[in-house]
Amino acid sequence: DPLDFEIIDGPSNGRVLAFPAVATYIPEFGFSGTDQFTYRANDGKIDGPVATVAFSVRDENNPPDLEDARIITAVNQPVEWNIEAGDADEDTVSYSIKSAPEIGFLTIENKLLTYSPKLDHVGTLEARIDATDNLGATTTALFTIEVTDENTPPIAKDQGVEIFGNKSESFELSIEDLENNPISVDYVLMPENGTLSGTPPYLTYHPFTDFFGFDRIQYIASDGEFESDLATVVIEVQYPNHKPTGNNQTISLQTNSPKRFSLDVEDEDHDALQRVVLEGPDHGIISGLGDQLVYTPSTNFRGTDDFTWRVWDGFGYSNTGKVSIHITQYDPDFRLKIASINMIADQQLHIVISSEAGRRYTLQSSTDLQNWIDLKSQDAFESTLSFFDMVSSEKTQSYYRAVVIR
Repeated sequence: DPLDFEIIDGPSNGRVLAFPAVATYIPEFGFSGTDQFTYRANDGKIDGPVATVAFSVRDENNPPDLEDARIITAVNQPVEWNIEAGDADEDTVSYSIKSAPEIGFLTIENKLLTYSPKLDHVGTLEARIDATDNLGATTTALFTIEVTDENTPPIAKDQGVEIFGNKSESFELSIEDLENNPISVDYVLMPENGTLSGTPPYLTYHPFTDFFGFDRIQYIASDGEFESDLATVVIEVQYPNHKPTGNNQTISLQTNSPKRFSLDVEDEDHDALQRVVLEGPDHGIISGLGDQLVYTPSTNFRGTDDFTWRVWDGFGYSNTGKVSIHITQYDPDFRLKIASINMIADQQLHIVISSEAGRRYTLQSSTDLQNWIDLKSQDAFESTLSFFDMVSSEKTQSYYRAVVIR
């Protein structure tokens, strides 16, 4: 089942940006120590157990993360390799050769490693590469370089490409060659409902105007000696997607009373939406699926709260919307009204109004709906409140209304 994730208790020393299945933790500036948040998943039917994610924020520099690599090339053929190290602190990383292979020539320029083997040499060599951040932390990785005189056919894989109509889309053919030989492509079938441009394996498909449906390409890859099996690229041209549009909104609710509401979001394509809470709330929790949510305030909290959100329609995110929340002592959805009026003995009226316990009401009367006279004020202790008024013996028409004093 598709899952929706909900933050239960946010971190104390940072914030969590929660996306459909990925979350980013951002510690407060200058914070170091431990922090955590809890969350749970929902499959549309039932909530899963609450899980905890714990963080250790260290007051020290993290070295770059550079993994060992294995590079294969054909005899007498130079090979290039893009080095890519991660850095948890997002520091700038530079690369250098700590120890070069005994045979051949190795260089590094920016992130590009180039190895040129010695003429006719075949065998396996090793090099050690340093990745150093701008604070001096260094990680060393082992690069194994294999020079082979045995060639294997390239491998071309079937693949699918999804694009939107009336819009070009670039993609890379899925071709592998163990020896990193130069690859050429022979097209067996060209697309019928669009055109191709680019140099393989990097291509761009341009669908014909207002075409929607499926197109395909078939090709064979060659390394100059061997050919791959036939590979097919299926291209699905979809109707253009319209990103959802989110609007700011305000909701009001009573202390200790959950509030069910819908996010103010519009989607022209009527796609199924996944909700992402970016920041907040600070005084309650959000539950629910998609744009149908429930806000549950913290026990006895009264005041204001808010959270920001985006929704995902499967293709793109909406803009950021904000929900402002007002939590009050009394029910904001309560509607004051006269529930009943009955004549009882001795020309006396019994007037019953709907009420909220703890509030004070005044009954007023008027003969012209313009000038009103206060008859009596009372405190309510239940959901209804009774007033009594004497009817004049004269044949006059009277109107009644109730107003809230506090």
